[in-house]
Amino acid sequence: MNIIKNIFREIKNQKAKGRALCESIDEYFVYIEQIFASKNQYIDIAIQDDIKERYTELLKRLRSIGFGKIFYMSKLKSKKAVLAGLENDLARRIYLHNDIVATMLANEARALIGNVEKRQLDDQQMKCIVKPVSNHLVIAGAGTGKTTTIVGKVKYLI
Repeated sequence: MNIIKNIFREIKNQKAKGRALCESIDEYFVYIEQIFASKNQYIDIAIQDDIKERYTELLKRLRSIGFGKIFYMSKLKSKKAVLAGLENDLARRIYLHNDIVATMLANEARALIGNVEKRQLDDQQMKCIVKPVSNHLVIAGAGTGKTTTIVGKVKYLI
């Protein structure tokens, strides 16, 4: 009789772990979507470390559950597949999000600062001007507009 009680207790325990893990994974998905929710703010690439840390913790918890014994196996397998896809796609999603934000801000800044040194700045120059970074590495030949871009950045900041 004790063996049967132990089996049912283990099943109940595994079921509770599976339910809690499903909820944690869902919270993780909400967290990720909140990061991408703001359509006019850059996502700091450093946030990837926090995302990976949470992801790694969820994977450890997934591995700790005996899949043969739990009732949430199909849910967890599908969530695990989504997690794997999300992890592989994260850097690309951040890059695309930031590029969209840069394009939008560049268009707004173009209307604000107008021409610089009697020249219309191109999209790359405008994105360089509006990105909220402390430095840029610009490798370009003579006469390509590096100084004009710096003047545009000063004009934008003023």
